[in-house]
Amino acid sequence: MLKVARKNLRRVSDVAIHEFYGELAKLGGFLGRESDGESGWMTIWRGWQKLDTRIRGAQLALRFKSELEKSG
Repeated sequence: MLKVARKNLRRVSDVAIHEFYGELAKLGGFLGRESDGESGWMTIWRGWQKLDTRIRGAQLALRFKSELEKSG
């Protein structure tokens, strides 16, 4: 799901921990400019919440699709 949220990522299985947190921070609003320094834990947390929301939405969509196929 992080791959879907961050289109420029290569395979998620190849992402190092530091890169993963960086991508979460970007989802949380971190711009990632050279002069910005490291992202804070609140920004990473916001990114985690957005990723979690997207995952839950995808799960609900799959469940809904499955239910529609069963009843249709």
